[in-house]
Amino acid sequence: MDTKCIGVRVGAFVIDLILAWIVVIAVGSFLLETVEVPAGGLGVDACELINDEYPICFNVNDDYFVGTDGDVVALLLVGVATWIAIRIIPQGLNGRTPGKKLLGLKVVNAEGVPPGIGRSALREIMWLIDSLPFLYLIGFITAAATKKNTRVGDMVAGTFVARADSVASGAIGSPESMGYQSAPPPVPTNQPVWDVERGAYVHRDPTGRVQVYDNATGQWRDG
Repeated sequence: MDTKCIGVRVGAFVIDLILAWIVVIAVGSFLLETVEVPAGGLGVDACELINDEYPICFNVNDDYFVGTDGDVVALLLVGVATWIAIRIIPQGLNGRTPGKKLLGLKVVNAEGVPPGIGRSALREIMWLIDSLPFLYLIGFITAAATKKNTRVGDMVAGTFVARADSVASGAIGSPESMGYQSAPPPVPTNQPVWDVERGAYVHRDPTGRVQVYDNATGQWRDG
């Protein structure tokens, strides 16, 4: 399973973020009122005068848009609902947000299947940590530094982001994902078993001695 795709993950996240903003802006265009400013302006930024009455005020191409406290709450709810719809639900059910689907990525659990809505939600909530101190720096550093490129949200939720075409090759930590086609031949004293922590087959004899099978050399070595 190929998790070396940090740059592509950033691109997928940006796509999802743009889609969310498009929805919020579209809804906001219906909720917010337009204020007309006299030709030639007021001599100051109109929002400096308007903000006493409206908590939302911004200027787009010399058009001033204002909103009430209720509009602020409505837009926040729209933003949260949009994020749930384009990120948490599809990511939990099939492992793919719009951005990830477009760029060929998939979110999976340790078994290589979509993580479910609960884990997906937990993964998204942890953006509160991954986004610190600015520009998602903690998330980027942890994803770049960890073996399976997991940010804090992935570590907490037990998820991985991989290239979709590599997911079928085996779950994270499975024998198949580590290059094993089959179990090694048994030793006389015990049947080898797969050890997820070591990422290899091991066997223990009656004396407690542990040996690890080296797939590269085809030999058993002391563990």
